[in-house]
Amino acid sequence: VGLGMAYYWHGDYQTAVKALVRATDLAPSDPHPYYFLSRAYKHAPGEAPEVIARFRRLENLRPLDPQAAYYFAVSLWKGKEMESSGADLGQIELLLKKAVHLDPSFADAHLELGNFYSQERRYADAVPEYQRALELDSNLPDAYYRLGHAYVHLGQKDLAQKELAAHQTLYNRQRVDDDRQ
Repeated sequence: VGLGMAYYWHGDYQTAVKALVRATDLAPSDPHPYYFLSRAYKHAPGEAPEVIARFRRLENLRPLDPQAAYYFAVSLWKGKEMESSGADLGQIELLLKKAVHLDPSFADAHLELGNFYSQERRYADAVPEYQRALELDSNLPDAYYRLGHAYVHLGQKDLAQKELAAHQTLYNRQRVDDDRQ
């Protein structure tokens, strides 16, 4: 895991993914390497088949772990976008629903389920997921942004403007904090 994170912080995401895949192989039921693998995979989608196989294994080993379902869903979805996973969208939706069912306070899972619904143009389904994500974690600029766009698609311009303004405020504040750090 340390080696994978070193590559990650150096910007060598593909090598980071390979090291983190190896870490999951050394301790398949330990959830910690998977967390870091999920972060690195966002930047190195070329390893989709290997990563998906690891998240599938974790979900099989830990069927009551909401993060396992979430990681597997997101890896399949990212792989689906690359047309390399063979996953169907129904499976991805079921895994995301499982994650929020197992842990209703899992803000990122609500956000991703909202994103899934938005991608499918199911904006009326997406809105409550974004709202729940923001109830759980009001520091998710992406949730405000996506909620605003869902409102646009639903023809609710006033609500859209409010959410997009909240996104911009939070985004600007986070940029200032990032620059300061």
